[in-house]
Amino acid sequence: AELPPRTIRVNTWPGFAAGAGWEMACPSEEGEQLAREALKSLGKDPVRVPDRIGMIGARVLASIINEGFLLMGEGAASSTDIDLALRLGTNYPQGPFEWAEQIGWGDVYSLLKRLSETEPRYQPAAAWEEKKL
Repeated sequence: AELPPRTIRVNTWPGFAAGAGWEMACPSEEGEQLAREALKSLGKDPVRVPDRIGMIGARVLASIINEGFLLMGEGAASSTDIDLALRLGTNYPQGPFEWAEQIGWGDVYSLLKRLSETEPRYQPAAAWEEKKL
């Protein structure tokens, strides 16, 4: 839906809010200026992104978490091993299942379901069903 000119959205999933940079989406230059001032007053570095479901960070992270579920569902590794592999192999601060626990399983799943309505690549892996969300 069209947002009023002074509307500002920020992505503050747990773990994201602690970072220095915050994604922001705003439909106007006026909104962007207000957002920049507000975020800078909080000590945050604003990054303007398109106003799309999940913005950028949450979409990427939800995809990584879903890939973890795909691997687990294939029997490739346990959730613990997948978390360890991401932390040690890619230097991620947390593995996909650790991120999902911190963010909230239901929030990640809901984002994937919503994104999959228009993009099949976001279809939640079958292993999500075991979480009984």
